[in-house]
Amino acid sequence: MLIAFVGGIFSLPVWSIVRTSLSVLVPAAQRRSAFALDSMSTELVFMAGPAAITIAAIAIGTPVSLLIVAGLIALAGIGLLIADPPTRSDQVMPPTKLPPGLAVSEGAAVAQKEGFAEQRVAEDLTTGQTPVVDPQVGVSARTALLSLGGMAALIATMVGSTTITATDLSLVAILEDVGSTAMIAPIMSVWCAGSLVGGFAYGAARRTIGPLWVLLALGLLSIPVAFVENPWWLGVAVFFAGLALAPIITATSESISRRVPEQVRGEAMGWHGSAMTIGSAVGSPLFGAVIDGFGPAWGVGSAALLATVVAVSGLVAMSIRRVHRRRVLEDRFGDAA
Repeated sequence: MLIAFVGGIFSLPVWSIVRTSLSVLVPAAQRRSAFALDSMSTELVFMAGPAAITIAAIAIGTPVSLLIVAGLIALAGIGLLIADPPTRSDQVMPPTKLPPGLAVSEGAAVAQKEGFAEQRVAEDLTTGQTPVVDPQVGVSARTALLSLGGMAALIATMVGSTTITATDLSLVAILEDVGSTAMIAPIMSVWCAGSLVGGFAYGAARRTIGPLWVLLALGLLSIPVAFVENPWWLGVAVFFAGLALAPIITATSESISRRVPEQVRGEAMGWHGSAMTIGSAVGSPLFGAVIDGFGPAWGVGSAALLATVVAVSGLVAMSIRRVHRRRVLEDRFGDAA
């Protein structure tokens, strides 16, 4: 346990780095599509990874397979170090020469703040890059994420991760109970295929769908899985349950990235990654115990019900808050009139 804890401390924050970099490289209008593509690629890894490591463990043994995984993680870290993806827009090179009119306007704007202008000149001389944030202004991701909307996004992340973990465990247990262990890999693939379809649809959508609405969809679509034992019908149920998998990751990532300034977006995405890890870490033993005590159907069923209740409660709370704020504004401007 101690070794696992130390390993967790030094694990690569791949999700945080990738999504922070995407928020810099991709315009805000296309960020949802970029996050959806990232979530879809994660699902492809989820489909291929367990099967590949299982085959390797059978062929060459578990110790050697774990050493190969460790080596691949180290290579991934070296690759990130070499690639050094930008996590702030001041790390993205601007055009080498601006149009005359824009150059004059930019120079006038920079000259308005002496300290910022000095820092910018120094940056230009050393790296040729253009900083777009003022280092003298202190900001924190906690201020935005501890608001009602920020907490809603983090809770949706944790509960969504818990539901996904519980569904994963329950599918294996259901198929083992009915003696169809050979169907575990195909059923998991169908589940992930549904996630790919849902991620593509969500990324192509023009209208923003809040994380609580996506969490509600995840809960409602996962409930039928608890009532099916036939492997073929289970495949149909998990396909529809998978439609909200990639979208819940995308929706929460997008919501959190929009709530914080660029200076602390890396910290905010770290909170998002931690929320996903906490949800998975809590869901595995909690719903594993539910499965052992009450059966596989109760595992996915109780997790889906939890997601539904949390989503509905959050939507009601935010609706009440909007009504209250509207009344306050109406009273204020009504008195002024």
